[in-house]
Amino acid sequence: MRYTEAVMRSQATRGQSELLDGTPVKPDLFAYGCGLFPTGVPMTVNIGGPIPIVKDPNVGGGLVLGTTLPAMFRITDPKP
Repeated sequence: MRYTEAVMRSQATRGQSELLDGTPVKPDLFAYGCGLFPTGVPMTVNIGGPIPIVKDPNVGGGLVLGTTLPAMFRITDPKP
């Protein structure tokens, strides 16, 4: 079972599903070359193709470039 499904199932059953399935274990994102930005981090999103591409020039003074899912971001200040 995927982590998010296991967490939702645990919440829906008030922890009872963990008696059968065990405690949900978060995947190691860095092992897959992935990471999560904290909520509210400003970034540039290119939504011109089927997979959005994000760019953040603020992380450690370097540039982070990657792909994401449309449900993982919200546009709060669209540029014309």
